[in-house]
Amino acid sequence: MRVHLLQVAMIAESYPEKGDQKTAWFSFEEAAAMASQPGLRAILRKLQLP
Repeated sequence: MRVHLLQVAMIAESYPEKGDQKTAWFSFEEAAAMASQPGLRAILRKLQLP
């Protein structure tokens, strides 16, 4: 599994996949609590914002 930390400056109003996918923003702690894979939970718990 590869996890990439990205800084988001803006989100486009329209893009081809918009109707196919949902977008939601979570803190690392919230994302770790919701992740189903133990390895992903561990990675998310170690991440912190710069």
